Amino acid sequence: MNHLQTTTTNQRRQQCGGDDMLLRRKEFEKSAGQASSKFNLAKNFYESNSVEMRERMIQGICYYNDVTQTVAFEYPMFKVIACPEIYKAIADRLYEVLDRATSGPPTVEQPPKYFMFLNLKGVTISSVQRYIEFIQTYCNQSIMGKYYGGLEKVIIVNAPSILTQLMQLLSIFIPNYVKEKIIIQ
Repeated sequence: MNHLQTTTTNQRRQQCGGDDMLLRRKEFEKSAGQASSKFNLAKNFYESNSVEMRERMIQGICYYNDVTQTVAFEYPMFKVIACPEIYKAIADRLYEVLDRATSGPPTVEQPPKYFMFLNLKGVTISSVQRYIEFIQTYCNQSIMGKYYGGLEKVIIVNAPSILTQLMQLLSIFIPNYVKEKIIIQ
């Protein structure tokens, strides 16, 4: 699953303009100067794009792979546009993807099984603190709520070296029954 997941993640990032978007964001940051906050940069960058491109950006953050039954969340894409004004749109996409992953042939007693794939490349303690509102409000509602039943494993890739500290920071929001499903690669 790992090789297949990596391949499909890279393909999906290309479809959503991911690498191009990351480069354009860096150029946007240079032109904005150092005075802008990360939230302001994200919001201004997001708003400077067409509606179609905005949708592609949000789709690049979270998507479902039917072949591997995997919900993927791409932090490198998230950090490019994440700010409080856009959290709801990102969360709506997350819920849409989770709805897709949890719908299907299995019965209510036996929900469809899926994996959660988290690419945490570039995550730092300060970024967790910056996005804690999103984590508390939206992620906890989805993973600990109605979508938990079919969750097989949470696979974390590109984990930062400070992941142990981050897990301690986030552990107050993550119940033990979810912690048991986390695999760090």
